[in-house]
Amino acid sequence: MIPIVPKILIVEREYLVAMEAERILSDAMTCTTRIATPHDYLLALGEDGYDILVIDVDLLRDELVEILRDRQRNGTRIVVTTLTKGYGDRLPQLSGLAFVTKPFLDEELAFAVGLSQPSGQLDA
Repeated sequence: MIPIVPKILIVEREYLVAMEAERILSDAMTCTTRIATPHDYLLALGEDGYDILVIDVDLLRDELVEILRDRQRNGTRIVVTTLTKGYGDRLPQLSGLAFVTKPFLDEELAFAVGLSQPSGQLDA
């Protein structure tokens, strides 16, 4: 269940893309958001308290996948963003996660964030 006012961390390589995701999510629901870029995303991911992570697939390196596994075990929902439709099918270690293609359609991103479930666990 999504908290009444979820805390969302948007991890994105491109700041303007992150701002667009923030706008879409803020328009779709009452939430608090934080944007993290390649300069500070590992620090931001180390912080607890985020209910939802929206993260660019190109930032998913081995050490980050382990952090995401820990976050999922604690109930954090994960949405992965990508430029390539169907990209998630090529990443079995990320099976079960919601994937959203950029550029975002407002409804698709809001839908993915609202329906991404912590039960879609990262494979070991």
